[in-house]
Amino acid sequence: IGNSRGTGWIEISSDGKIDIFAQDSVSIHTQQDFNFHAGRDINMEAERNINIKATGRNTESADGGGATPDTVGRIHVDAAGNLTTLVGGFKSTKVTKDVSTVIDGSERSHVKGDIEVTADKDYKLKANNVNTTSVKNTRIRSNDSTNISSKNFHRETAEDGKIEMN
Repeated sequence: IGNSRGTGWIEISSDGKIDIFAQDSVSIHTQQDFNFHAGRDINMEAERNINIKATGRNTESADGGGATPDTVGRIHVDAAGNLTTLVGGFKSTKVTKDVSTVIDGSERSHVKGDIEVTADKDYKLKANNVNTTSVKNTRIRSNDSTNISSKNFHRETAEDGKIEMN
């Protein structure tokens, strides 16, 4: 099936393959759900941008009743295996509410540049053990007071130097 100028066509092969071509845009609209299913892979490639947006304008739940604000306008990604993200430039994430991350295993990060963390309020770190290793210097600075509290034991050592306190 095609138009007279060849600028748009649909081809259905005898072995069940369907090819669609449009010299301009392809638009599909449905008033209900739009479902994709592949017995193998789903591959998408854009020579410019990929934009995905869930507006949350439809507040009807799947059973026809009302939906709660946290169930509309969401994007859910579920990977049964690994999830890899490769960003060739700058990555920016803005969250207008809280962030909660649960990792059942370990987390490892390798940053070749600096790491800067800014908290407008408190910064809390809690772990069974906190081990900090610096190749060069470790500096702790407070514009007000510094409190070090140990329930059982406190040790400060300088293997090749001295400890100064004033």
